[in-house]
Amino acid sequence: MNKRKQVCFIAEGMVDFRLIDGLSQRVDLTLVSRRNDKEPITSQPTNGKLKVVIGPASRLKFGLFLLSFVRRNMQSFDSYVVLGYGLAALCSNLALFDRPRMLVVYAVCPSERYYACRRINPIISKRYSAAGYLAWLLLARLNCSMSKRFIAVSNYLAELIRSHGASSAEIRVIPAYGVNSLIFKPAELSRESIRAKLKLPVAGKLIFYSSRVVPEKDFRTVLRSLRRLLDRGIDVWLMNTSGGYREFLDEARALGVDNRVIAQQARHPFLGLPEFYQAADVCIQASLEEGLGISPLEALACGIPVIASSVGGLNETIVDGVTGWTVPPNDDSKLAEALMEVLNSGSESRRRAFLGRDLVLSKFDEEKALDEFADFA
Repeated sequence: MNKRKQVCFIAEGMVDFRLIDGLSQRVDLTLVSRRNDKEPITSQPTNGKLKVVIGPASRLKFGLFLLSFVRRNMQSFDSYVVLGYGLAALCSNLALFDRPRMLVVYAVCPSERYYACRRINPIISKRYSAAGYLAWLLLARLNCSMSKRFIAVSNYLAELIRSHGASSAEIRVIPAYGVNSLIFKPAELSRESIRAKLKLPVAGKLIFYSSRVVPEKDFRTVLRSLRRLLDRGIDVWLMNTSGGYREFLDEARALGVDNRVIAQQARHPFLGLPEFYQAADVCIQASLEEGLGISPLEALACGIPVIASSVGGLNETIVDGVTGWTVPPNDDSKLAEALMEVLNSGSESRRRAFLGRDLVLSKFDEEKALDEFADFA
């Protein structure tokens, strides 16, 4: 019997439970996480069998903790996987200076570019500073010049990593944990029946926006586009399910559109979320920057049309005229026009959505993505 691989997964912030569950089924997994009293270690409770080690809450102290932990436990693991190319990655690189191929940097987003979005789309809790941006950029370039192995969730991120100095590194493009197409699938019931079950408005059009309330997701452009549709007399609703739904509703209230916004807590991806996609007429991903974008893929898997900003990894999945509609980032006028087209296009929306579902089935299968991740880690 082959011995299971021993993998240590390091995360400064919250990690998606689907990846942790999937990896723990394939390898013996230890999760090392920074203590955070404001959010859980994983996005949802994990059912995986794994060991959890909690380090200090301070990023700097967690980095120092990693220097000792990684060095001390080198004989216990076959490899280390670190989420992102921030301070935790740098400290992991320093600890493994003489064994660099033991470390895999898992890049899910362009952190320095996400940080820059704070200047364009400010939020009180996430302020921008030039020094902060330069620090993220420096960390990106140091890690990319030191690391020998990467997993990137999109070709966009792979090229960004190379541009930061990883031209000779081994980079494997794996779309995170993929999409479970047995759960995210076209509805068997009518849209009206699903809405009634979920206590959503049965009449009118429903736009689904499941992104978090953070600068890079540009929720304000989505709300301004809703304002434009309502000003034209369109019978339309906008739904947001996210951890920041209260902030989303506050912004809607400031724009005077809160009477047409349904904001609720984030849904478990496997327990309720697919029905919200199925209840919608269209799904929006209006990001200023994006590493990949899982929400549009889940929507397409459900046969729901998608409008996305033409940025980052979204350009690899949402192709205008083929698998969806694309709009320039931070442009509520263009987004409103695209929404009008989708909501009035009937058969064309269905055609693009089902071409998108074919894309998800062929390139973003959950089991395949997790197998590749575990094999490379």
